[in-house]
Amino acid sequence: MNSNDRDWWTGVRGRINFQDDPLCPAFSKITDDLYLGRCPEARDIDRLKSLGIRNILSVAKECHVEWVGYDGPNFNLVYVGMHDHQPLPPLMAKLALTALKEMLKKGRTLVNCGIGVSRSPTIISLYWLAMGEVESYEEGIQKLQALRSVVRPNRIVDHNLLQMVASLRQNWSRKGSETPVAAS
Repeated sequence: MNSNDRDWWTGVRGRINFQDDPLCPAFSKITDDLYLGRCPEARDIDRLKSLGIRNILSVAKECHVEWVGYDGPNFNLVYVGMHDHQPLPPLMAKLALTALKEMLKKGRTLVNCGIGVSRSPTIISLYWLAMGEVESYEEGIQKLQALRSVVRPNRIVDHNLLQMVASLRQNWSRKGSETPVAAS
């Protein structure tokens, strides 16, 4: 992360009060069945119900303790605790992408991280790439930024990670997977 990104990031973290801030809203509708959001509001069961969200993929290491009790008949939860500002291990990404694919088959899904700026957009962009909905990771990020301007991934997406996603894309297309969730 360069110094401009670090300054921007510090400013965002310093000003977010976890209300529905226009800079970084609690939830952003990405497609009919896919939402991107922040960790604090993802604990609001009534709000999740009002949006029809049944599935939560949490990719924030810091949200682990807060998720106790969410599993059950009303919500499906998968927790893949990733650290912010660190490289994304391919195995962890594969787990998250596979979980997201299965969750979307079951209905409306929220992918969340700490403030919905970096880790969750990274996973959604890589998911679209694996599903063949975008041709590059960067294209997926641009589509997300058009819907949620605060998206600014800081994850290191390296050659090994992109190879793993390419392998998933090949496997998933060979298996005749269901219609992918459109990147809009």
